[in-house]
Amino acid sequence: MTAKDFRRIALGMEGAIESSHMDHPDFRVGNRIFATLTHDEQMGMVALPPGKVQQEFIRAHPSAFSMVNGAWGLQGATRVHLESAEENAVGEAVTVAWRHAAAKGPTRGTKVAPSTRTLKEMLAPYPRDVQSLANDSALLAGGWIERAGLRRLLDEHDSGVRDHGDRLFALLVLNQWLETA
Repeated sequence: MTAKDFRRIALGMEGAIESSHMDHPDFRVGNRIFATLTHDEQMGMVALPPGKVQQEFIRAHPSAFSMVNGAWGLQGATRVHLESAEENAVGEAVTVAWRHAAAKGPTRGTKVAPSTRTLKEMLAPYPRDVQSLANDSALLAGGWIERAGLRRLLDEHDSGVRDHGDRLFALLVLNQWLETA
């Protein structure tokens, strides 16, 4: 199994997002980490319920799973040796870790559930603002972006070829900041 496979499984969990913790990839639900990859992406970690469940995975698949050293391991942190792990076993472990994290509910820092609307839908009420970026904006005046590149983003987004809503939203915010700075 590869890091790409591990990532695909983790991100396949409902509400899962990839983030970063101590400069290495992690996977979260409700802002709670349920799995990670090492910096070199050679090993993974799943946050299993400590005790019986964790030990069952380690016993059933000793070449694939091992307890992380110290207090983290005692709290359920379980190493995944990707090179010797089978996809089904990792899929089960990730699912158990995801359920365990999701059952705790979101952390205090998680205030809003993710929107089900795309950024394109959210930007729909502001077509004039988005289009004005390509005509007369602080972004263009300050040399932050080239007109041709911005026009391409807008054309692809408007035609549905690609969803550039996230980029366009970031550009709108940056433009607003530049205009008020």
